[in-house]
Amino acid sequence: MDRFFGISTVLALTGAFFTLAYAPLKQIIEGTSKELWPGKMSIVEDGMPKNAMGVQYTVVVAMILLVSFGGEAAVKFFNKLVLMTNVAMTLPYMFISASFAAFKKNQTIKKPFKIFKSYHSALIWTVMVTFTVGFANFFTIIQPAIDGDLSSTIWSIAGPLFFSIVALLRYTNYERKPNSVTP
Repeated sequence: MDRFFGISTVLALTGAFFTLAYAPLKQIIEGTSKELWPGKMSIVEDGMPKNAMGVQYTVVVAMILLVSFGGEAAVKFFNKLVLMTNVAMTLPYMFISASFAAFKKNQTIKKPFKIFKSYHSALIWTVMVTFTVGFANFFTIIQPAIDGDLSSTIWSIAGPLFFSIVALLRYTNYERKPNSVTP
C-alpha cells in the first residue's frame, strides 16, 4: 500500500507541478495584449504559448543548474530570489480577493453560477481572505527582522517593488507604441 500511495503521490504532484508551471503563463499571455510581449513571446500555437514556455523552461533549468553546481554564492542568490517572490506572488491574489465584493455587487456582469448567494456573505469572505493574505504577507516581511535578519526583510520588500517597476516600465513602453490600444 505504501508503494502504491507513493507512486500515486508522485504522479499527482508531477501533474500539479506541470499545471502550476503552465497555467499561469498561458493565462498571462492570452489575457494580455500581444503588443505587450517582446518578439514572438505572445504567439500561441496548438493552444500553448510555446515560445514563452521555452523561455520559462530555459530560465528554470539554468536556475536549477546554477544552484546545483554554482556553489555557495549561487545558493545565496537563489535564496534572495525566493525571498523576493514570496510576497510578490501573493499580492495579485490580494487585489483579486479585495475586488470580489465589488464584482459581486455589480449586477450588470453576468454570473453563470453563484457560490455566495448574498452580497453580505461575499463581503465577509472578501474581508477574511484579503486580511488573511495581508496578515501572512506582513509577517513574512516582518518576522526575519524580528529574528535579527534585516537582510531578508529588505529582500522581501525589494521583490514586489522590483517586479512592480518592471511591470510599469513594460506597460509604459506598450502605451508609447503607436499601434497600442489601452485594454
